Amino acid sequence: MDTEALATAGGFDQGNPCPQCGASPLAPGDGVGRNCIECGWSWYVGQDGGRFIPEEIRVGRGWQRYARALLATMGGVLDEADEKHREVILEAANYWLAMGLVLGLERPDAATRLLSVAEPQTDEHDELREDAHDFIEDALS
Repeated sequence: MDTEALATAGGFDQGNPCPQCGASPLAPGDGVGRNCIECGWSWYVGQDGGRFIPEEIRVGRGWQRYARALLATMGGVLDEADEKHREVILEAANYWLAMGLVLGLERPDAATRLLSVAEPQTDEHDELREDAHDFIEDALS
């Protein structure tokens, strides 16, 4: 379907720009979904105007690779967890991974110090480095 036909199905929503690229998204007829025609990102707009991106509509290829890598990395933990806790475990892992990435970028010296506190044994650092390398390969390839 072309952009013009999509726009007539619900119109553009200039009040809720795409969280990824800032473009004005399409607002399909259901009233809450948003789809960016520039970068392909999809999300919902809540009744309070806040944005949230449910797992079932995270459709960007980059997000899919990242999610698969996170699931693969967390596989052992998730296998042992009660099914009703898995979503919360993944949300927590995503949060702490994102925080660690920001910390590593913004304050690399503090990140190094925190790693030595969290994992004081240096042989564990080697295993973490290897796991991190594998994760990056899976998430970005």
